[in-house]
Amino acid sequence: MPLARVHKVLAVILLGAAGPVQAQSSALKPPVLQRDLTLGCESCTGPLQFGNIWELALSPTGEMVVVDRDAPMIREFDADGRARWQGGRKGQGPGEYLLVLRAPYADNGNLVVADMTGRRVTSLGVDRKVAKTTPLTMFATSAGADARGTLAL
Repeated sequence: MPLARVHKVLAVILLGAAGPVQAQSSALKPPVLQRDLTLGCESCTGPLQFGNIWELALSPTGEMVVVDRDAPMIREFDADGRARWQGGRKGQGPGEYLLVLRAPYADNGNLVVADMTGRRVTSLGVDRKVAKTTPLTMFATSAGADARGTLAL
């Protein structure tokens, strides 16, 4: 996700956190932000070295998937920020991708990877091996996902 978009999302979250405006209140208290977790750093290597982050997906239990344009393209972290799994490189074979736009968690713990340029959706099982690949018959220009991992293309 481009940095400018992260700021827009953060702004929406902050506005929502302030709560409804009450007529009798002359001043609203600003929300308090607290850093809970940091992933990556300038001198990191391995899965913590990000190049161009495109997507961040959260599981109901706090695991995180980060989609990066650089290999490994898909990285999974536990709720404490420790690397659990990484995979995906440029290509068109199994476990390879051209342009991952979304990678949400499905209800069963699988990852649903939308490869827009590769024109396919790949389901990675809980072991993160390719479970199923579904070709797309059209070229989708955007993708969204709900909390259950259902993609809308």
